[in-house]
Amino acid sequence: MTNKLVLNYHGAVIYASDLSILECSTAWLNDACIHYQMTRLQHTFGRSEGGRQPDLLFLDPSVVSYLIHQCDENDDDFLEQVSSLYQAWDVPTKSKIFVPINDQFNKSRVEFSRPGGGSHWSLLLWTINNCSEDLGRWDSNFYHFDSSKGYNASAAIRVSEKLMKVLHCNVSIAKTEISANVIECKTPQQNNGYDCGLFLLGFSQVLSSNDLPSDKISKQQFEHALYQYASGTHFASELRKTIASDICKLLSKGY
Repeated sequence: MTNKLVLNYHGAVIYASDLSILECSTAWLNDACIHYQMTRLQHTFGRSEGGRQPDLLFLDPSVVSYLIHQCDENDDDFLEQVSSLYQAWDVPTKSKIFVPINDQFNKSRVEFSRPGGGSHWSLLLWTINNCSEDLGRWDSNFYHFDSSKGYNASAAIRVSEKLMKVLHCNVSIAKTEISANVIECKTPQQNNGYDCGLFLLGFSQVLSSNDLPSDKISKQQFEHALYQYASGTHFASELRKTIASDICKLLSKGY
């Protein structure tokens, strides 16, 4: 059976098999589903206003994978690679960067290349404040929200350390070991083995809300917002239906 292209939304493509995942109540979300909704959030919450660059950025899982598995500090062009990401993301203009974390991001290149890997999603929120780009000084923090507590902790640290190299690509420390302080946050927990991607997407939506300030935010404010959102037992199943319905609405509009 042909896996028909259903939708191309600003480069995020959904095939028939991806839509079937969203329409199945017990299916684990794949990269395409995550990328679609992160792109949808980018165009909902991260749009330019009044000529000002958007201060929110929602990353594609494949870009995070590229950073982890293809950008090697031992490669001659490493600084060029991370610098290109720095420029593409326009880092100095961002206050919050939403990073999808997969447990495979903590695997080696060889393990990653094997098909069928990856079994859990979580959210890493990277906040950047008080930038002093010319001096290489940044006030940035990483907050990790894992609906299966502790499962993706190592992967979140590894991604954070690589993101710090992107942040410091213009200074000499970029090719040295850079530590990252990852704050593990109290997070609503899933009660099954397949809703992790929906928790990631739901958390991203809540934490991108204008109700939360871009600066001087606290861990407790993040946690409170998530527990308010996920207090009901059916938010994940409702979000799954909402995303599938949204795709159908976009199709009706000619996307």
